[in-house]
Amino acid sequence: MTANDFALYLNNIVADRKTLLPQMSSVPVELYNPFNDIIQSQLGELKNIKLPHIEIPIEDELEVQRAASKEIKSNRVKNSAVAAELGEEFLEKVKQIAKRLNCNYKDLIGLMNSESGLNPKARNKRSRATGLIQFMPATARELGTTVDAIRNMSAIEQLDYVEKYLAKAKKIRFGSREKLDAGELYALTYLPARANRNVLATSNEKYYKWNKGLDLNGDGRITKQELAQRVENKQINDMYFA
Repeated sequence: MTANDFALYLNNIVADRKTLLPQMSSVPVELYNPFNDIIQSQLGELKNIKLPHIEIPIEDELEVQRAASKEIKSNRVKNSAVAAELGEEFLEKVKQIAKRLNCNYKDLIGLMNSESGLNPKARNKRSRATGLIQFMPATARELGTTVDAIRNMSAIEQLDYVEKYLAKAKKIRFGSREKLDAGELYALTYLPARANRNVLATSNEKYYKWNKGLDLNGDGRITKQELAQRVENKQINDMYFA
């Protein structure tokens, strides 16, 4: 395993780590990975460092980690071909946009992945919502274009409209300089008029019925925390854009 491979390896561990239970936060990185011997061989020079005493059932928690990793990696693998097709230029432009929007670029990718599977030609037959963030026809017109024109754009060309829309919506609800977390970013796309609320929709509303899948715990409410969780679950490792 080369140094670069190992860096990517650790990057995946850290990415998966966010799904673990809170009490795992103090566990050393070696214990997050079932391939402990590989980690130990790479960190051999650190043998003299004393690891903190662990008082939790590591094997049980590792099972939780493996299950969470499997789910996250299934999302990554499922979309890896799309990400590779989009390429490094797409990823770099997303990073630049995220910097201007003051949000995490991984959240922006997760948002687009959730909305369209990163497919710039994705279209909802019922609503005619189109493209990377599923632009509605009225939204497209407000941005000076149409959903048909958007569908004929490349993913990189569409990113200009993704930024234009999100920047405009953010300025109205949060102020242009505020930092957007994952839930706020998704809320600006899902229900921008309610983006500053914690509960965005309830089961007696059409906004809920049309997007019932966003209610991750099935309690009849779609919350900003659930939107954030969905965005995080839909993030894709940078390596797939290479």
